Amino acid sequence: MEKFFKTGKAAKFLGVSNSTLNRLAKNGVLIPVKITKKGYNLYSETQLREFKGRDIDVPDVVENFKGDTYKTASHIQTASKPRQNRVTECENGVTMPSVENKNGDKNQEILSKTGTIPLQTVQNRVKNRDTECENGVTAPSDLSKKCDIEEVVNSDVSVVCSDVTVVQIIPSNKLVMPNDKFAKDLFNCSHDEYAIVLQNGGEVVEVKKFPKVGEIVSPYEIKLLDGYSDTLPLTMFDRVVLTACISEWCKGNKVTTPSIIFRHITGNDNGYNIKPSPEMERAILDSVNRMMCTQVTYEMDSACKHLKYNNGQYFKITAPILPCQYSSGIAVCGQETKNVIEFYRESPILSIARAKNKQILSFEKKLLNVPKQHNTIDNISVKHYVVQRVLEIIKHHLTPSITFDDIFKKCNLIDADRRKKSRARTEIIELLTYMKNSGDISSFTLKKEGNKYCSIEFSFSDSSSAVSEITKKAKGGYKKNQKK
Repeated sequence: MEKFFKTGKAAKFLGVSNSTLNRLAKNGVLIPVKITKKGYNLYSETQLREFKGRDIDVPDVVENFKGDTYKTASHIQTASKPRQNRVTECENGVTMPSVENKNGDKNQEILSKTGTIPLQTVQNRVKNRDTECENGVTAPSDLSKKCDIEEVVNSDVSVVCSDVTVVQIIPSNKLVMPNDKFAKDLFNCSHDEYAIVLQNGGEVVEVKKFPKVGEIVSPYEIKLLDGYSDTLPLTMFDRVVLTACISEWCKGNKVTTPSIIFRHITGNDNGYNIKPSPEMERAILDSVNRMMCTQVTYEMDSACKHLKYNNGQYFKITAPILPCQYSSGIAVCGQETKNVIEFYRESPILSIARAKNKQILSFEKKLLNVPKQHNTIDNISVKHYVVQRVLEIIKHHLTPSITFDDIFKKCNLIDADRRKKSRARTEIIELLTYMKNSGDISSFTLKKEGNKYCSIEFSFSDSSSAVSEITKKAKGGYKKNQKK
């Protein structure tokens, strides 16, 4: 019969202090298999023996993230542990991290036995997902199989107890955002434009003028799956939620929760007690539902041939925007929730951006954690878009100016009342002030046309590591650094 230990005896078994064991649990390194009704943490003897035998420096919790090559301004250093640089990006893309799973075979076997109950609207598709997509790629039917496009090292499954699988993961501290033209266009359609795309498909203009060829376009189709009938267009908030899910996938985590997504999209990293309000959780789950029931087919022929996307090889992909399902019987980091989101393959939005010579942005989520801001759907959308534009401008050395009208259009605020727009402007100023104080930009000024604020201009230091690295000639053919 399995023996269980409370925190004190478990710490003595491992030869560490109670505070060290509690810190390991808080950081997701060693999660208790049970929590009693009185709130006591319980660890199994098998779990402790396996952990004791692992090659881990118990007092130190170190995240195995290889990171990206580009770095930005350093931020305030804590007394105990320096922060990593927050804005990073590879040459025109991102280096995907990997997480080593030292109990791989056993953990995979446990995870593959996990009972899953998919959302009703996608039940048929999840049951039959061992079928080949139009691009000739088979989606795996269980988590013990490898992904078709990118091999993802699995999360660490610690132990199964009382029919609940305890999944031990460390959420990503970086956000990975596909940033090609398709990702931008897809989440910025008007109602009329989206209705046309649903009926007739659409096209992405990859290049307007290419020598001897002219305009290069890539056709795509959007299809609603399994009786899903919501024809509202995808929004910036949907893109934000997708970014959070993609970030977890790239970290190697095959499951996530609304709370983890919430901490990603708000930039909050103060521990597992930060949870969304019921209204925000519903908004996150509605977004997940929309994307898991919306299938995209994207084809690149001319772009691959002339722009050398996908190494010049023909590319076509068909998959749900967010390939996932809801699963039961899983406790993530010691907390069981009814809405565990389980990924079964890579998002086609990420696959497309990677095929386009890695048109991907990567940055630390703390960049979004502006003090004393109320995180509404509008606020979250605006913060993500402004950060995206700032990073684009720094990377590609564009004119350092962002218009309020562009922000309002991209974040569905163009028809908002004056009060809501005024509040959004205030939040944008607070965000840029936060970035200035953190050293990500040097300064910014508000520009007026008459009595109306129309745009923001900002500057960044040529001596910063972000500028010196990002403005080098990139693989995508961007020009070398130009002095401002």
